[in-house]
Amino acid sequence: MRQDDQLPFDVALRRAVDARRLSLDRIAKRLRVAATPVSTATLSNWQRGKSTPKSSASWRAVAQLETVLELPAGALVASLTPYAGVSRQVPTRKGSNARSMEQLRASFGTASDDLVIVRHDEYAVVGPRELRREVRMTARAERTGVDRTVVILHPDVDTHVDFNAGSACRLGAIRRRDQSGLVAAELIFGASLIRGEFYPVSYWTSSPLTEATGYVVKLVQSGLASYSLTVEFDATAAPPYVYQVWRATADTPHKRLADLRLVGGRYAHIWLHNPPPGTHGIRWDPGPTAETAERMHQAST
Repeated sequence: MRQDDQLPFDVALRRAVDARRLSLDRIAKRLRVAATPVSTATLSNWQRGKSTPKSSASWRAVAQLETVLELPAGALVASLTPYAGVSRQVPTRKGSNARSMEQLRASFGTASDDLVIVRHDEYAVVGPRELRREVRMTARAERTGVDRTVVILHPDVDTHVDFNAGSACRLGAIRRRDQSGLVAAELIFGASLIRGEFYPVSYWTSSPLTEATGYVVKLVQSGLASYSLTVEFDATAAPPYVYQVWRATADTPHKRLADLRLVGGRYAHIWLHNPPPGTHGIRWDPGPTAETAERMHQAST
């Protein structure tokens, strides 16, 4: 496990345990023999991210864990440094800042307070080389005369995004803000709305996947009552690590809120009622690199 992988301690530990195929009871026994005792319950909490080694005795036990799990010296200890405590943060590129989004939205003659999204349902399909997203929203007009909304995405650098409007909208202009990398699409309604009126908004997007690690997220603002997200993975290439994430601002990393089980080996789902403002979604990780997996395999034989 390379130190520059920058994995949270719980993820690094869980992967190492899985690679060695040792039970937590056996690991705890070996730690006791080495005079660095850690209970099975504590080991379980460590690899689930419920707690993190903090005391000097715990750190000595982590160093001994590297020997038990046949890892390079410092591999687990190094993973504690950037993820000290129980923040469960994972490296994340900087998100879309509010000013850039508002400037892009204003170029269409719209504002963020024209509409309030009260419900957001999304279905994403992760293929071998493509990400497809289907979004259905319920919007409420905050003023009379609103007849459109602007959808803003932040794709990978230089990645092309295809937009398609749903049955209740038609696709207008598409613009990219080069400085921020944001891409926006105008969805025009079938009629102007009266203040307080609701309207169904739907659209589809597709874009290439440039990395094995990825995420599908939504920037949530006040007023959203329901957020539902399902991610379907290709059955032949489902990632081993999938989890729910959230971050408060564009400048902070994702925080892993919970590990998600792939139902049927393919589907991850979250449903949130009155979610707090911030970015919510699902993130996935392909597991160890080929180099790491091979090294761990050799160490376990």
